[in-house]
Order: sequence, then C-alpha cells, then structure tokens
Amino acid sequence: MKSILLLILLPVLISCSDPEPILIGFVGGLSGRVADLGIAGRNGVILATEQLNHSGGIKGRRIDLLIRDDQQNPAVAQAVVSELLEAGVIAIVGHMTSSMSVSTLPLMNQAKTVMLSPTTTTTELSGIDDYFFRTLAATDLNAAVVADYLTETGIKTVAAIYDQRNLSYTGSWLRDFSRAFERQGGQVIARIGFESGSEIRFSKLAEQIINSEAEAILSVANALDTAFFAQQLRIKDSQLPLVGCEWAATEKVIALGGAAVEGMIIDHFMDRDDQRPAYLNFRSNYRTRFAEEPGFAALAAYEAANALFTALGQSTDPAKLKQTLLKIGTFSGVQGDFQLDAFGDSNRPTFLARIENGKFKRIK
Repeated sequence: MKSILLLILLPVLISCSDPEPILIGFVGGLSGRVADLGIAGRNGVILATEQLNHSGGIKGRRIDLLIRDDQQNPAVAQAVVSELLEAGVIAIVGHMTSSMSVSTLPLMNQAKTVMLSPTTTTTELSGIDDYFFRTLAATDLNAAVVADYLTETGIKTVAAIYDQRNLSYTGSWLRDFSRAFERQGGQVIARIGFESGSEIRFSKLAEQIINSEAEAILSVANALDTAFFAQQLRIKDSQLPLVGCEWAATEKVIALGGAAVEGMIIDHFMDRDDQRPAYLNFRSNYRTRFAEEPGFAALAAYEAANALFTALGQSTDPAKLKQTLLKIGTFSGVQGDFQLDAFGDSNRPTFLARIENGKFKRIK
C-alpha cells in the first residue's frame, strides 16, 4: 500500500519542485588595472539578473549567474571560460576587453555557445559568422568620431601612446583612428607602445610624447594608465590637448586624474545627463544596489544581459540562442534601442564628451 501511495505522490512531488535554473556566466577583469571595467560590468549583469528573477525569471525558471575573473590574462581567461562551459552555462556575458574575447572565442565557437560582450570593440571580430555578439560599435566607427573632431578643431598632428597588453583593442583603435585622421590631412607623428603594469615609467612616456612636438596627445589605454600619464604631462607643464578612448571613459580616470584630466576629450556611449525614464530608473536602481554611480561599462553590461534574457524568453534551447538573437535584431536599451546585424555586430552611435569640473559632459 505504501509503495502504491509513493508512486501516486511522486509525480505530484516532482511537479511541485522548483524548475531547473538557467545557468549563465559572466567573465571580466575583476582584479588588476582594468578592474573598474570588469567590476562595473559584473554589477550591471547582477542588477539585470536580480530584477529578472524578482519578476519571475524566464517562464518560471530563475537565472543562476556564475561569475569569473579573467585577470586580463589570456591563459586565465581560457581556463575560467572552460570552467563555465563545463558547468553548463547557456551563454556568457563578457569579456570586458577585446584581447580576452579574442583569446577565448575559439572555445565558445567550438562549444557553439554565445558570447555576448558589453565592451569588446576590436574590428578583429567584425563581420564574422561566429558565436560572438556585442552591444557597442567597433573601433572603426568610434575612432573616426575622434578623428573628425580633431580635424574640425584644426589639429593636424597627433602623438599617441597605446597599451600593448590589450593590443586587439588598442591596435585596432589606433589603426582605425590613423586611417580616418590621415584621410582628412592629419598625421600621427609618434606611436609609443607600453605594457600596462606597475613598472611603467609614465614620466618617460610623457617626455617622449612632448618631444614629438605634436599638436595633441592621444592615450589609447585604460582609465588608470590614462590618468597617471595625464598627471605626468601636466607635471612637465605640457598644456597640449589630451584625447582619450572609450576604454578610459570610466569614473576612475576622473578620480585618479583630478585636475590633470580636466578638458580631456573622450569618445563615449553613455550620456550621464540623459533624462529618459528608462535611464533614470536604471541609474536609481544601480545606485541603490551598489551605492555608486553607474558608468558606461555597467550600462552596457546591463543591456547585454537584458538582450540575452529577451532572447531566452523566446527560446531556452541553447542550440537556438544564436539564431534567436539574430532574428530579434533590435533590442531595448536604457538610452535607446540598439541593433545587431547579421554577424552580431552593433552600429551603436558614439558621441564625444569633455571632462569638465570632474564630470563627463556631452559635447557632440
């Protein structure tokens, strides 16, 4: 009798148990010199995941988020991505830098698992039918905006430093900038590479750049290195215009650079003065959850996670996720919609900002 009763109750018990969660991964640099980008990205994905789970998940299934630190190291990145794939994640949001995405994409392609990057912009991954998606435009579009601005302001010569530890991004950005600038009669008269790390002598870099006699100085590097480099420029009494790239457009460049980065021009994706309800709501929720202002990496990661959740709402079959993302094509963001093309690339608009009184102010 007990056995019969157990057989009757077993289907009921199974049907009443919580449905199996959906596993997704996040991977980014959570330690070291680019941690500001990775931590902001992680926080953006956490916020999106918590909001989704609070509203009931995907068709009643909660999202479980597995987080890994790639340490901005290709070997570590490959190891942690392998861990996430073995754990059974349906997709990975990340990486936050181009070199890390380039290093692990072969693993994602082999596993036929989607990698949706919030901030990878290298053109090395443009126009390829693979499992890589991104929510920001590639460097050819971003760098051209900076080149146009410098040309319009009458600057004809630029000297640049670039971080060789993220060469997939910095090499792509500087190459695309140079092409756009030279088409308009400009010239990059000095290119000085360095490897981001504790042994950098920014005073020497600043001296080399100043001696090039360029009309403006370009830093294609992360926020921390850009800030320290700017300080050395100003210590040496250089008042040359300073230009940065979107990688450095985090709050850290202002916090560490102080007066040295005042007036710096930088290409950007996030308008911090936006008054649209979706952005104000995101900003308020982020500040409440993490007790700080969101930067562009947090916004981009939040939108990337929500784009993934939108696709999962249509199909949770991992084999269909790539095609589902491509079929949807247009996704809602907190500062407007963004589109993915047939290769998973985005043509999201870029604008310019100037650091004024310790804040990013949109100028174009």
